Amino acid sequence: MGLCPWWLPWRVLPSLVVDAAKASCERLGTQQLGLVQLHWSASNYAPWQELAQQAGLADCYDQGLCKAVCSMA
Repeated sequence: MGLCPWWLPWRVLPSLVVDAAKASCERLGTQQLGLVQLHWSASNYAPWQELAQQAGLADCYDQGLCKAVCSMA
């Protein structure tokens, strides 16, 4: 097993969210995603991650990696 249990989010820095978006673009063969979103809030089990994940979404938008962002938080 990795450094953390499977049920913990591993994108704990904004740059890791951006890296994931870039990897998705590469896999999909596109330069921009239509939407990047957080499916659920980490605030109930890892509140220290919430702002970093939301900042990562904003960075994706600012870098032109996606047309829109959404957080279900």
